[in-house]
Formats: sequence, C-alpha cells, structure tokens
Amino acid sequence: MKDKPLISYELDQYIDKAQDTSSLPGGGSICALVASLAGSLTLMVYKLSKKDLDQDRVLEAIDLLKTNVDRDAHAFDQVVQAMALPKETEEEKKIRSEKIQAGYRVAIQVPLATVKSSLDILRVLAPLRDQVSIYAKSDMAIAVDMCDLAIKGSIQTINLNLKGLKDGQEVQAFEEEIRDLVEEKEGLLDLIRRDLGQ
Repeated sequence: MKDKPLISYELDQYIDKAQDTSSLPGGGSICALVASLAGSLTLMVYKLSKKDLDQDRVLEAIDLLKTNVDRDAHAFDQVVQAMALPKETEEEKKIRSEKIQAGYRVAIQVPLATVKSSLDILRVLAPLRDQVSIYAKSDMAIAVDMCDLAIKGSIQTINLNLKGLKDGQEVQAFEEEIRDLVEEKEGLLDLIRRDLGQ
C-alpha cells in the first residue's frame, strides 16, 4: 500500500493508517475527507427533502476534497525536500530559501482549497435550512458541523505554515482572506443552526 493513493484505501485501511507515525494521513487529509463526506450528506439531504439542487456545484467540491485527501498528505513534502538542499554557497542558500518559500505556499494553498470547498457546501446547504425534510434534519445538522470542523482544522494547518513565510505582505494577504472566509462561515452557521433549532 506504500504508493497507493489514500483516497483508494478501504475505510478500515485508512483508519488504521491514520494511527501510525508517518502523518500520512495527517489532520489536513482527514479534514478533506470529512468535508467530502459532508458534501455527500448534502446531496442525500436535498434528495430526501425533494428540493432542487445545484448538484454539479456540490460534486465539484467533493471531487476537489477527494483530491485533497492525498494532496494535503503530501503538501509539506516540498518544504522538507527544500530543507535538505545544500547551503554552502550564497547561490545555494538563495535557491534553497526560494524553494522552501514555494513549498510553504503549497502547504498553505492546499488546506485553503479545503476551506473554500467546505464553505461552498455550506452555501449550498443554507437555502435548505427551513425546508429540510424532518427525516433529514439531523443529517443536515451533521453535514453543517462536519464542514465547520473541516474549516477549523484546515485553518489550524494554514496558520502553522504561515509562520514559515518570510514575506510579511503575503502573510497579511492570506490572513485577511482567511478572516473573510471565517466571517462568512460564521454567518452561514448562525443562519442555518437558528432555523434548524440548534
């Protein structure tokens, strides 16, 4: 199973793999998996509630999240590889530093994509908040909570990797983007949970 994509693992294999010390999968991969399952629950809730749905939008989010199950597991690889580069000469130091910074950007952008896709699922769920079938209400609440968890967990990964970036303006831009995404998320959560009676 060494070179097998994590998304191709049997469920019990994935759960067992998460117990080892390789961090493959780590928290970011698990966040992407959780959010992809929230997307699947969203499709189920809409079908049970017999409501029209932009299904392609949810399927697109699920596809990205499934990809991120593996991408996030390897997002930090570029940083690790760059740190192992030689640093004897000034030119070597410059190249090594540039590659480390590029690696940190990847390690930020992958979980950021998980945040955005999870938020997109919440956007799809919001209009259903007062029309959901009684038989799917708890499933909708669970999907909402799973998106919230995936976003929170991914942001923890982002914040950790932001510490590796040297460009203060770049860090600030990421932080402002995250603040905007969190603000929208909190607004959607309040709206949905109020109408679900949570």
